Amino acid sequence: KLLTSYQDWPKDIITEQKISDSFFLIRGKDNGRPAWHYILVPIDKRADLKAHTTGSNINVTDFGCIIKYRNNRDQIKYMSGWGTDPPKIIQKWVDMHYSFAAVDENINLTYTNDDIRLCTMQRAISQQILGVYFLYFAPQRFHYIELAEDSPSSLARRAELKNYDRVIFLNGVNIENDTHAMFYYRFDTARHLPVQMLVCSPATYEHYKTNKKQFHLDLPTIQHLKPVYATSISESHTDIPAVSVDNESFYAVRWDNSDIVSAVSQSAVFKSPEYTYINDVCFIETIEQYRKGQIIAKGVFL
Repeated sequence: KLLTSYQDWPKDIITEQKISDSFFLIRGKDNGRPAWHYILVPIDKRADLKAHTTGSNINVTDFGCIIKYRNNRDQIKYMSGWGTDPPKIIQKWVDMHYSFAAVDENINLTYTNDDIRLCTMQRAISQQILGVYFLYFAPQRFHYIELAEDSPSSLARRAELKNYDRVIFLNGVNIENDTHAMFYYRFDTARHLPVQMLVCSPATYEHYKTNKKQFHLDLPTIQHLKPVYATSISESHTDIPAVSVDNESFYAVRWDNSDIVSAVSQSAVFKSPEYTYINDVCFIETIEQYRKGQIIAKGVFL
């Protein structure tokens, strides 16, 4: 069915998705006739579903439930139909309202204490890859991350980001109400700046939302982690964690949101000296703190 009538288009979600569910489009044949189904599959059955090869016989409800929706006639329908592919309107609607699972079998959702981290990464060049994927769980409207598997020494891992961390703040801005497109726009247009993210574990996120607690940057339980910086200009995920220090150089720094200018040694700046230039914005170590500032001049100790 092509769903050419507006009255047949999806209007409301009937089948709610949990964070441990992933949606799958199953294509096959029913009594020799091409058919398709959208189903939600829980974590513990994903491997079983993927183990089935093309052409094998399955009962889709053995692996999950077929998604249901309400159309504009107020009829409840299954996300199933005849043919090789679903109608475009169905595909678009499912992509807008359903997502891949936002946890895996290694995630513990039992809350014991806050796991909230302020993680800071400094690229050497703006095009450099952090080793992280930004994802969005549409049903509950939150942003989360997955680490690139082939990047054991990436900036993201060195900054102590973890798989499925929920992203709350990006560069000092609360992004909880951002769409995925808005979030990525913020990220992409600030590539010349250090990347600072306030993240939390899935268990912490569930605890705060269930108890209607607010995230903010002054929470006493935030772990302010030491910034990390790239030591090469490689665009790959992997970056060798080495330290480059030029003890003879100092910088004049204008602090963020301030007119105060201070002189700091290069060793206090979280960026390799060979990739540090006038007007760069960096994080700088002060007394038991990490502050953001702009380099306005460079000098050498005599």
